[in-house]
Amino acid sequence: MNYRYFILTILLIPLIVTPVSTIASLELTSINGVHEPLIESRLRMEVQTSPSSASALLEFEDPLSHTEILKAESLGVNFVRRGSSIVNVGRIYSVEVNDIDSLEALSEIGLVRATSGTKQYVPSITSSVPAIGADDVWTNLNKNGGDVNGSGVTVAVLDTGALWTHPTFWRASPGEYRIRSSGPDYYVDLDNDSMEDSGEGPIRAVVDVPPLNPNFNYASDYMYINADGIAGFSYASGDRWIGGIDANDDNAINLNTEYVVLLDEPKVAILYDQINSNVYVRGVNLTQAIAVDDYHGHGTHVASTIAGGQVGMTSYVGVAPGADLMIIRSDLQSADILDAIDFAIENEADIINMSFSSFLGFLDGTDLELGLFLDKADLPCDHMGAESAEACTEVRQEIERIREQVRADVKIRF
Repeated sequence: MNYRYFILTILLIPLIVTPVSTIASLELTSINGVHEPLIESRLRMEVQTSPSSASALLEFEDPLSHTEILKAESLGVNFVRRGSSIVNVGRIYSVEVNDIDSLEALSEIGLVRATSGTKQYVPSITSSVPAIGADDVWTNLNKNGGDVNGSGVTVAVLDTGALWTHPTFWRASPGEYRIRSSGPDYYVDLDNDSMEDSGEGPIRAVVDVPPLNPNFNYASDYMYINADGIAGFSYASGDRWIGGIDANDDNAINLNTEYVVLLDEPKVAILYDQINSNVYVRGVNLTQAIAVDDYHGHGTHVASTIAGGQVGMTSYVGVAPGADLMIIRSDLQSADILDAIDFAIENEADIINMSFSSFLGFLDGTDLELGLFLDKADLPCDHMGAESAEACTEVRQEIERIREQVRADVKIRF
């Protein structure tokens, strides 16, 4: 299919996705019968107490024209930019503001509401791959001669980062290799010369200590080529992950008779370190991001649940192990979330995953930065191929159905 499709996926949708801070109320005022924009009281406080400017998210009636952007800037509102591009998703913009008067004046160009850009979101851990039958799909189904395992799809993971050098985030490159033994150690014969050369071993395991068991249990352990001779895996030092081919399906790799493959293709296609404003791309500069990991651990959990592992080489396999990952390492504040969504769209992610939540606040899904997933951003379905457009429309209809149900359940009127 020549058309790319874009589906926004929210785990736990807005039933539990709300900011950590005590939710500030929205104030609606009227002067001479003309309604001013909804300005969150938290944002009012931040503008009044900030020694410089305050981060804010602004929703307008329609996407702004160049003239309207210049008008807003003339009123003292500074649009956040990544490079030369303004950060926005549809009609929602990330800005820096210095005073409330500037915000209220934006009613002239259709400002609907303004909320704080510093509301903090936190991750919430949950997973269950077998319960949804994912393993049955990529084991038993195929499309166009290939497994249905996520191949050809890029999933953006907006979270706390990912320990992307972990073996779960690597896939096998073509080629199978014999293993040679030399004393108590084993080596991978990468050049098929029947010799133990530099860079071919010894083979070590993450859990199992040397000497390695010749019947390696791969269910919960990984092997690697220990190129530098120092205990522990180090990608920077030339160590490489390997996976065994269990030819006789006995749940073990016989190092004397069975073959291995190199796990040397990263599943991470793009790593956006939002915290330090750096972007790393597979095949370009991703190897320079060895120190860019996961400051919390949740992002690694989520990314591996989505696309981790290798079928037949570990018992820990994600929902779509063939998918590519776009890791967005974020502090998860409101403005960060908008910037991340904008980045994912700009870089053609097929799916955006946002798995963070709180037990505090409203349960109606009306937070500006998350409400854009429902019906605020007006992401088009009509620019896609017929099949994708139909699926997109169905997703949006289902989200709206859930939204209406939530409104009814909590008795909120808009």
